[in-house]
Amino acid sequence: MALICAGPLRTFVHLSGGYAAKIRSNAGPPVKTSSRTRIVPSLVSLAGALIGISAIGYTASHFSLPLLVAPFGASAVLLFSVHDSPLAQPRSTILGHVLSAFTGGVVAIAHTLYFGNSIPESESYIWIAISVAISISAMQISRLTHPPAGATAFIASTAVSDLESLAGFMIPVTIGALVLVAVTIIFNNAIPSRRYPVYW
Repeated sequence: MALICAGPLRTFVHLSGGYAAKIRSNAGPPVKTSSRTRIVPSLVSLAGALIGISAIGYTASHFSLPLLVAPFGASAVLLFSVHDSPLAQPRSTILGHVLSAFTGGVVAIAHTLYFGNSIPESESYIWIAISVAISISAMQISRLTHPPAGATAFIASTAVSDLESLAGFMIPVTIGALVLVAVTIIFNNAIPSRRYPVYW
């Protein structure tokens, strides 16, 4: 009996050891930089985010549009802190939000059409999970990955119920993303050490 169990046990130990090795970091501690090296870029990012979100807020109040959605706060982190990342480029930012808003909205509409109110409110989280998962997959396939857009799909899956509300959600998301990217282009290129976008 001991011989029969020994083979699978050895395999399990080998596999779990490999799994544990993936989790352990062998890179060592992060590279230390002077506080001045961190403070100046962080102050620039602070100013950019302040201007970017303020521009969305001004546009929202001036045109009476609900543009201030939470995912734009996360987008500001990428656009002003790691502006040279592929995840922060205009195509990914704008189209990632639009694609995710559409995906979340379509899942919400499908839920309403096929299930109505037959699923208890306490179990509606599954539609949120489906919306986020499909939007992530769609962004990867179309090479438009923008992590904050996952939150856009999350919100869309709870805010949309029909085609009219889908349009009412997508229009502000699209305008807000365009405003934020426009401000990012103007602001980041005004800083000598920055260039944005790296590509369109």
